[in-house]
Amino acid sequence: SIFRAGWTSNADMFSLFWPMFAQGFGIPMMMIPLTTLALSAVDPTETATAAGLQNFSRTIATAIATSVVLTIWGNAQSFAHANLVSRLNDGPARASLGQLGLNPLQTTVMIDQLVQKEAVTLAVIHVFWIAAVIFFVAAALVWLTPAIPLTRLTASGGGNGKEQS
Repeated sequence: SIFRAGWTSNADMFSLFWPMFAQGFGIPMMMIPLTTLALSAVDPTETATAAGLQNFSRTIATAIATSVVLTIWGNAQSFAHANLVSRLNDGPARASLGQLGLNPLQTTVMIDQLVQKEAVTLAVIHVFWIAAVIFFVAAALVWLTPAIPLTRLTASGGGNGKEQS
């Protein structure tokens, strides 16, 4: 998220691609330990039920988080658009676009599209900074989780499959 928080409205494909590529490696490194941690807390006879509940919880949490993030993004976009419009001095831009042959309506539409593009960019940056803070807090919380004894992992099906006592 920190890498994406530096995007601009004229970012090229590779500045958009590499953070997503790195995230593609990071997601499994987060999900596998979380699943292991969740399933290690139950008896081996309840593993299937716990896995189903964990997958359901993850799906519901993803849906709720998506809704919250899109709401924050939309609000940030509206706020950024209003802020940009309130500070906009469009006189020189209107004159330059008028000299290029655009009529007043076309000029207004073109300026609004530019402002909207920048407002979306600012909103995306805002959301990515919030996500970065949440990810850092979540990563810090990992250090507070109790360690899983190796015997518990092997008894519940992890490790090499040999039970230890």
